[in-house]
Amino acid sequence: MNKDQILLKLYEAKEAYYTTGNPIMTDTEFDKLEEELKVIDPDNVYFKVVGYNIKGSKKIRHDVPMLSCGKAKSPEDVLSWYQKVAVKNDLIVMPKIDGLSATIKYRNGKFEYMATRGDGKVGQDISQFAKYLNIPMTVNLITDVEVRGEIYLPKDNKLPNPENKPLRNIASGIINRKEDGIEDAKYLKFVAYACLYDEILFHSLTLELVESYGFDIVWYHKISEIVDVSVEHYNYVNFNRDKWNYETDGLVISYNDKSLYEEVDSK
Repeated sequence: MNKDQILLKLYEAKEAYYTTGNPIMTDTEFDKLEEELKVIDPDNVYFKVVGYNIKGSKKIRHDVPMLSCGKAKSPEDVLSWYQKVAVKNDLIVMPKIDGLSATIKYRNGKFEYMATRGDGKVGQDISQFAKYLNIPMTVNLITDVEVRGEIYLPKDNKLPNPENKPLRNIASGIINRKEDGIEDAKYLKFVAYACLYDEILFHSLTLELVESYGFDIVWYHKISEIVDVSVEHYNYVNFNRDKWNYETDGLVISYNDKSLYEEVDSK
């Protein structure tokens, strides 16, 4: 693993340990990762932070778990997956933004809370950051709705970064602050990639809905043929990932028809 991958695993392990009490690795595995990082980068800012800064004590249990995606290394792997599930329907292609996954809950049209992904089942309440982010405090619905997305630091941000740290790490550091420097959250952005609203069947239409509320939404493209994935991947590698203002880590491919999710997951 490279340095960024090790840091990601260490931060995820700390978050799971301190916010949920359910470790995702053993102490021996955790210590081994820290030793690997010390060899690669002994002066990394990671070693200057003791424990995990939790803001408050409130935890949020997600009504619908925030699960991770299955991974593919090439368009050919995606084709193999598509042939395996044998469900032919429109697909949605969007970038996997390299930020911090978060969810925002509205009750009767009013902001109720914002929470981190945590371990996928339980996250940390980070509602205190809402006033700094580009999100609405109300939405035009009289029912409950949940908007999910990524908190990220834009490429063109004005925040000093003399050590050239990865933008994701800086964003994570800001969100994990208790008080000092919390105002740096004004440099962060939120971009929506999903909306939990059962009244609308198609993913693309839910994105249009949250955009109408005032959210920034992730770039996405609807395709009808699986062979188009190769074209999307080519455009991503050669054009799109450089022009987008958020750092990315590949593409996410899903069915546009949300009613197919359970059937596909069962394959």
